[in-house]
Amino acid sequence: MTTITDLVVEALKRKITVEVFLTDNGALGYEMIGFYKSGAVKLQVVDNGALSPDGNVDDYKLEAVARYNEVTEIEEWDDIVRLNHSWWQRSKERYEGWRHPRFEFIADFERLGLEI
Repeated sequence: MTTITDLVVEALKRKITVEVFLTDNGALGYEMIGFYKSGAVKLQVVDNGALSPDGNVDDYKLEAVARYNEVTEIEEWDDIVRLNHSWWQRSKERYEGWRHPRFEFIADFERLGLEI
């Protein structure tokens, strides 16, 4: 399974801005910039409550939280790309600056065969 660190590394490799912040409970939070009308998405780890035999949390999922508290489960980098594409499709007619996808995502859009 992809970790939140894996997602941050993939974003940084593509020169996508990732901001780090402290959550209300003191954990590190990550916000990925560049999602058109949504602005940014917050990446979070959600504990599903299952413990491994050694007592560590073994069952978790990653989520991206966008505008309007829209939650998308993330299993791999391509899920972030599809989410960005979805926000671009919904935003591109609303503002001249969003008519074209962000250059940081274009190669991934092409790789996945997403409309540009």
